Amino acid sequence: MMGRIWKSDALVSDPTAVSPAPGHQTLLKGQTRIGLDGRLQRADAAPGCAAAPSACCVCQRVSGSRKPCSRCERPACAACIRQCNICSERCCSLCTVTDYSERYERVLCCGCSS
Repeated sequence: MMGRIWKSDALVSDPTAVSPAPGHQTLLKGQTRIGLDGRLQRADAAPGCAAAPSACCVCQRVSGSRKPCSRCERPACAACIRQCNICSERCCSLCTVTDYSERYERVLCCGCSS
């Protein structure tokens, strides 16, 4: 399946879809690419691509409201969002680490844990 997604000749089965320019890959919605300056750049949605799933990135529940994680920007529900004890950013539980080295446990985001 992945081979079909990334190869531009087998990418589309719809004859009305626009094929990417030679040497460029069409990215799916939400994917990023590395720019010339070495930073990640968010890609625009490719024409005809399905929208990103609206489920929580951690528990996969569709019900309830979701807010983007401040680290990975994926949508997470209120039950899966945790606040870093150092920088106070609200991150999904995939982007946090629980530190048990002190008397009380601390939640640390990926940036503060390193």
